[in-house]
Amino acid sequence: MGGREEVKEGGDGGHQVATAELRERLRNSVQERGWTEVELAWILDCSTPFVRNLMVDPVVTSELALRLEAAVGIEAEAWRDREPDHDLRFLRARLAGELLLVRRRAVRVHELRDEH
Repeated sequence: MGGREEVKEGGDGGHQVATAELRERLRNSVQERGWTEVELAWILDCSTPFVRNLMVDPVVTSELALRLEAAVGIEAEAWRDREPDHDLRFLRARLAGELLLVRRRAVRVHELRDEH
């Protein structure tokens, strides 16, 4: 690697951040918040098996990058690559309501932990 970020070709034709880096970023984000895979699945509005697979082999689409941004606060571009993704702007507007729900569920998980 030698200081250079490894990229792989994504299924949508765009580049994605190297799998190992994504996996580490995702695991760190989840661990910092003390979330389980079940909680992350609920927050992201995904199935638990999907999240389990994501933790092992993260393939991050533009939509998932936006959901992760809403959940953990790391910009969607960091989940994809360093280049601006013009689709993200369009998707961010289209998914605004769903992304708000993701943010609310992330806060709710935190609140529930504080209650116990």
